[in-house]
Parts: sequence; structure tokens; C-alpha cells
Amino acid sequence: MRPPRLAACLLKIMARRADGSYLGDLEEIYRLKAEYLGPAAADRWFRREALRSLPGFARESIRWRIIMLKHYLKTALRAFRRDKTFTVLNMAGLTLGLAGFILIMLWARDEVGWDRFHRNAASIHRVESNVVTQPGPLGPFLKGRYPEILDAVRYSWLPPLVIDRGNEPLQENGFVLADSSFFSMFSFTFLAGDPAAALAEPDSVVLTEAAARRYFGNEDPVGKGLTVEHKFDVRVTGVVRNPPGNSDFQFGILGEFRILRRFQPRYETHWGNHQYLTFVRLAEGVSAETVGAKIAHIVSDHDSEQTSPLTLVPLLKIHLDRDGARTDVSTFVIVALLILAVAAVNFINLTTARSARRAREIAVRQVSGARRRQLAGQFLSEAVLVSLAAFVLALIVVVLVLPTFNAVVGKTFRPADLVRPAVILPLLAAAAAIGLISGTYPALLLSAFRPAGLLKGDGPNAGRTAGKAPIRKILVVVQFAISTTLIISTLFIGRQTSYLRGFDTGVHKENVLVLPAKEPLVKSREAFLAALTGRPGVVNATFASGLPSSVANVADGIGWEGMDPALKPTWDFVAADDRYLDTLGLTLVQGRNFSGNAPAKDVPAFIINEKAAARMGIPNPVGKRFSLWGWNGTVIGVVKDFHFQPLREDIRPLLLFVMPGIYQQILVKISPAGEPLPAVIDRVREVWNRFAPGTPFEYGFLDAAYEDLYRGEQRMVREFKSFSFLGIFISCLGLIGLAAYVTEQKRREIGIRKILGASPAGILRQINGKFLVPILVSNLIAWPAGFVFMKTWLRGFAFHLPIGCDVFLIPTAVSLILALLTVSLQSLKAVRENPARALKYE
Repeated sequence: MRPPRLAACLLKIMARRADGSYLGDLEEIYRLKAEYLGPAAADRWFRREALRSLPGFARESIRWRIIMLKHYLKTALRAFRRDKTFTVLNMAGLTLGLAGFILIMLWARDEVGWDRFHRNAASIHRVESNVVTQPGPLGPFLKGRYPEILDAVRYSWLPPLVIDRGNEPLQENGFVLADSSFFSMFSFTFLAGDPAAALAEPDSVVLTEAAARRYFGNEDPVGKGLTVEHKFDVRVTGVVRNPPGNSDFQFGILGEFRILRRFQPRYETHWGNHQYLTFVRLAEGVSAETVGAKIAHIVSDHDSEQTSPLTLVPLLKIHLDRDGARTDVSTFVIVALLILAVAAVNFINLTTARSARRAREIAVRQVSGARRRQLAGQFLSEAVLVSLAAFVLALIVVVLVLPTFNAVVGKTFRPADLVRPAVILPLLAAAAAIGLISGTYPALLLSAFRPAGLLKGDGPNAGRTAGKAPIRKILVVVQFAISTTLIISTLFIGRQTSYLRGFDTGVHKENVLVLPAKEPLVKSREAFLAALTGRPGVVNATFASGLPSSVANVADGIGWEGMDPALKPTWDFVAADDRYLDTLGLTLVQGRNFSGNAPAKDVPAFIINEKAAARMGIPNPVGKRFSLWGWNGTVIGVVKDFHFQPLREDIRPLLLFVMPGIYQQILVKISPAGEPLPAVIDRVREVWNRFAPGTPFEYGFLDAAYEDLYRGEQRMVREFKSFSFLGIFISCLGLIGLAAYVTEQKRREIGIRKILGASPAGILRQINGKFLVPILVSNLIAWPAGFVFMKTWLRGFAFHLPIGCDVFLIPTAVSLILALLTVSLQSLKAVRENPARALKYE
């Protein structure tokens, strides 16, 4: 009795080694040996058998799994060839979804990686107060007195300068100054020169490779000289690779900070002049909060007019938090995930819709002994295969559209960026995960069919282990809710951007030329303006410290007659002249303009805007005593409020005064009506060449400067349009899947209805009616989602459009029309089919 049972067990083990249950059989034979031969003999046998058989079992298991994988792949390829239409739709949806996801994540990774390429990025902080720029002496003061601060570097932009190498002078718009330790704190790749000694001398400069080509062509620039503003020479000591696009440090020429003495001799040591960025590198393990508390009152201790405490802002948070990029990154990462979700839902719908065509294949496999786990593994393998193939196609699509994408987002991505391990590996893993996640539901669904009903030809519903599930309709609701939300957001962002661009800022910005205020022009300002305004087509011209579209100067140390001593006002200011108001069409509501005859006498005279007058709390501030930085003067006028900042911000108090020493821009109002614009510009160029010979004539337009304020919103509109179209397109593919499923299920019903006299239009109405409810439900979800997004986005704007009903109704109409067209086109195939084909087996 005993030996036959043991032999049967051994035969059973030999027969079942390949299917993965060998370890369970070892346990069974161990139990039998322990029962018949005793525990000690069983233990000896088990150790011997385990050591002998497990390596072979492992090899056999791996070989078997490889065979099964090949079988799954072969079966998947056959299924794909058999259903080419579904395969193409599946591949197209996943390809487009993955391509959109890759593009957005490529952009988001670039934004999050802003200035992370510096070796010491984690320990670098920018010193700020109520303003970003700080006094010149602050950097050396911090470096010399606090051991927690390893280094301090000042960084400053110079106005456009004329650079001459003995040939044609060129205007350099990227001339910046920094302390000699700049290249030890920040990591830039040197192509020529020594980083440690590059800025050792006061006249030394480092060029980017683009600037080196511009000034020296193919020559080696190291050791050669450049002439700045026809006044002094600098010597090139190094060439660095062009700064990455995701860096705030953009320059063409970087000079040693002591060059500043050539332009502003006293500003480098003046505690009241806030014009320079200051960066510090902290020692390892030092808390920024601790150092910030120690240095908080350094500036106010040296200048009693400055009352705002200093703080330290990490370099890695400047772009994301201070520049507001975190909101954009979060928004578009969510959009990327939504696009991917739409593609995954599309895949599920199309796969389940194809189930009717694979019903008999599933039944035959089941009656042949295939387990549910094996069937699920087959369908999961197919899903992963489709996902990986779609990923490869998505990479090809990304490479093809990359130039257009770069133009939209203002980046310089290259195809080589896609094959970096840090990029390609996470994306590949994401693609495989999408295949697994998207294929799980279809795999579980298809493997759960009962073979009896399938082989009878009752269709997949008869083979289901459970009743009809609403999952497909839920998925369609999700798809169209996402797509409709994107359309709502796109429509409103586009309208808000158009509203901003057409908003009346209070400034006559059309037909205003913008020129740099070169030193020869400032010195002969009256003669230059007289010659300029005497030319036909030139209406007026003015000098100012900056553009009225973005006033960047902020002043502390303000006081007025009757001011509460507890107030510490901080106002924006513009250094202007007596032509400023007339040139820009600004209106005086009280008082008078600056005097044009003797501008030097008007230095202690101030013009304020209405917002500033309200802050003073004086009904008529004209004639009241007013002080700035210790200058005592009077308010001579009140100008009507105008917008000198982007419309994201409310109007702030503004101060106008005359100070020729800080003029940076010339604004020229022209009237080209009746003659070509180039002719008027040529007349301006003639006057320019007479007063600033040897200086390149370069100009811009003020209305273009205002347009630049909303470049980010315009980019967002273009991106949202693209991804909204992508989402709705993929959703329609998913709807094709559900329509195909419904019409496949109703083939016999449609055939019977046609035989009984039902019209094709009536059948179409019945089928389309089944999709109206999910689409309407998706809109009910999209409306509050879109409203929440718009309200959140509008928090960044002081001036915005109201959210109207049409913003919701138009996307609803679009989604309904597209959905019904998609379903109708798919359903027409079944409606036009000969009913005999659907009923021939009945």
C-alpha cells in the first residue's frame, strides 16, 4: 500500500515540475516520507532533494516563463493583426497621450531644475528685504564679519553698452558685473581661461561662447581687448559655455565688479543705493534662519531711512516661489497627468469594446485548461506591449514636434535631452506602468468570462461572471469631464489674456519708440530733444529712468508734512523730465508739471499719483512739504493714476522727480500717419547719429514692451489650446470604443428592428441617446472643476474679466457635438449592415 502511494506522488511531481507547483509537491512527499519512514529520514531526504533539484527547478521555471512570454507575444501580435482598426486606435490614443505627457514633463523638469546645475546650489541664498536689490557695501560687509557666510557675491546689470574691437561697434545688452569669486560660487563651464584668476584684475571680463563669436569670430579671445563706450578698455580673461536656459544668470559679458567705478564711482560704497543683487554661500549645516536673524538689521543700522529687515531666500526657490513658476509647473503637471489619464481610459474602453471579437478565443483557452491567472497574464502582456510600442512612437512624435514646442514654450530642448538616463528611464517606467494599470481592468474582465455562454454564441455578456457594470460609462464621463475642463480653462485664459492686452493702462503707448539713454545724449538732452521734435513725424520725446510698463525702482526714506511717524512707506519712483507727462498722454489732476527751463532746480520738486495722494491722507497735497532720501522739497502736482506694473498688481503709490543721473531710456512719440514708418525712424536715426556718433542705433516699441508683460499668459493659452485639442481627440477615440462596444452588442437587436421597419435615423437616435446622459454628466462635473481652476488662477490678477455663463455653455456645446458626431459615424456601420448577416445564426 505504501510504495504505490509514494510512487504515485513522485510521478505527480515529475509531471508538475514545469507549471510552478514543484515546491508544493516537495512538501507533499515530505509529509508522506515522514508518515512512512519517520521524521529523521524525511528531513535527510528533503535536504538532499532540495539541494539537488532546486537549481534545476529554477532553470526549468525560467525556461518555462520565457516560453510563455514568447507565446503571449505571438498571440498578441496575431490579435493585433486580426483587429487592425482597434490596434491603430489604441496605439494612436496612447501615443498621443504619452507624447503630450513627455513634452509637459520635459518642460516641468527644466523649470524645477532652475539653477540646480551649480555645485553649491543648496547652500547659496539671495539676500532680500522689501526689495530684491541691496546696497553695494552689503556683500563685502557680510563676507568679512560672519564666519557662517563662506562667501558673498554682488551681481548687477549694466545698461546697454557699446562694445568696440576696432571694427564696427556693437551694442551689448548682456553686460553684467560680479565680484571676483563669482565663478567659485556659481558653476559655469570654462572653455578657455582659468576660473580662479579670471576676474582677478579690475579690467578683466569673461565672455560667453556666443559673445566670443560675435566679437572675435573664430579667433581665440583670451588676452585680447575690447573698448567700452569709446572710453576705456577691458581684457578678456576667459570664455565660458553659454549659460543654460533654466538659469537666472544670463549674460554675454561678465566683468569684475570694480568696473562699476567707471560708471557710478560712489554707488559701490553707498548704503542708501539699492541696485545690486547679493548672494551668500553658507557653511555646511548652518541654518539660513539663524544667519538671517543675525544680519536682519545691517542695512538699517547703516542707513536709518531703510527699515525693512534682511532675509535669506534659497537659490533653488527663487524661480519657483519668487518668480511664480511653481503655480505654472503644478498646473501643467496636473494637465499632463490628466492627458495621460484620458489616454489610459481610452485604452480600457477600446480593449473592452474588442472583447466580443475575442470571446470564443477566451472560451477555447478556458476549456483547454487555461487558468484565469494565465489569461490575465496574457492580456496584461498585450497591454504592456501596446504601451511600450506607443512609447517608442511617442518619442518619435516628440522629436518631430520639438521645434514647434520650443517656439511655444520658449525653450531649447534637443532630441538628445530625451535619451539622458535621468529622463528616458523614468518615462520608460511610466509607460510600462501605464500599460499595467490600463490593462488590469480589461485583463480581469476578459479572463472572468464563462466559457459555456461564449461557445454558444451568446456573446460576452453571457459569459460574464457578473451583471453589466457601468464602468465604461463612468470612464467616458471621466474622459469628457477632463476634456471639457481643459476647454473651459483654455477659453477663459484666452479671453483674460485678450482683456489684459487691450486694457486701458492710462498710457498712450502706441507709436512710441524706445531708445537707450546714452551718456552723450543725456549731457546734451535739451539740444537733442529740440532737434528730435523738430523733425516731421516726431511729436514729442522724453527721458526717464525706465519704461512706464514696468517701473522697477522702489524708494524708502519717504516723508511728508503731517505724516504719522509710525508709517514706513515704500513707494515706486520714476526719474522723469518735463516732457514725460505729455509724451505718454498722462493727465495732471492737480498742480503743475516740472519746469522745463532749469531742470536742476526741480530736483526737490515731486509729482505724485492719485494713489500716493490717498496714502498721504491729504485732500490737496500740492504745496505740501515732501522729503526723499533726505532731500526736502514740495509736491507740485498730482497725476491721474496709470498702470506702471502688470495688471496682476493693483496700482501702487508712485513718485516722479527729475534726476538726469539715472536716466536709462528715451521715449519718442511719433506720428507716422500719411508717410511710411521707416521714413520717420530714419529721421530719428539721423538725429541720433549726430549726437551719439559711433553708437549703434537700436530701438524698440513701447506697446511691444507692454505685450511682453503677458508673454507667459499667451504661452499658457497656446499650450492649453494644444492640450485641450489633444484631450478631446483622445476622448473621441475612447468614445469610438464605447460606441463600437454598444453597436457590437446590439447587432442582432438592430437587425431585428430594421426587419420590423425601424428607420436608420430612429436607430441612430436610440443609440445616441445612450451617450447623451454620460456627456451631460461629464459637463456637470467639468463646470465646477473649471470654475475652481479659474478662480484659483485669477488670484494672481488684480484686474480680470468676470466669469460668464458662455464660458461654460460653449465648451458644453462643443463636447456634445463632437461626441454625437463620433458616435453617429461609428454607429452608421451597424445601421447600414444587412440584417441577414447579424441574424444568420439565429
